[in-house]
Amino acid sequence: MSPSFIAMNSPKILKEIANETSILFIKAEQNYSVFHLENGNQLTSAYTLKHYEKHLHNNNFIRLSRSFLVKRSFVKEIDKQTNSSYAVLKNGSKILISRRRLQNVIKTGF
Repeated sequence: MSPSFIAMNSPKILKEIANETSILFIKAEQNYSVFHLENGNQLTSAYTLKHYEKHLHNNNFIRLSRSFLVKRSFVKEIDKQTNSSYAVLKNGSKILISRRRLQNVIKTGF
């Protein structure tokens, strides 16, 4: 069963989502932001990830790269390798942490 897909082009998307706790992560895709929710749904917005980074509580979300804004509590661990580091999510996915953001990620308690 594939997750449902609803297109949204308004910053009202945050009101459409019951609350921030249902957001697992937001992925940038070109000039769109795709919200991945706990219930498996995906919501798409025509606003950039930078826009939502300003509107969400920064203590609950962390920017891992240009493409990902992730809920801190959804990160299981940080996997440091020789030339790269990954955030391992609770669903088993791995997201590459950009080199310039790595120190900030580690400093914030991971």
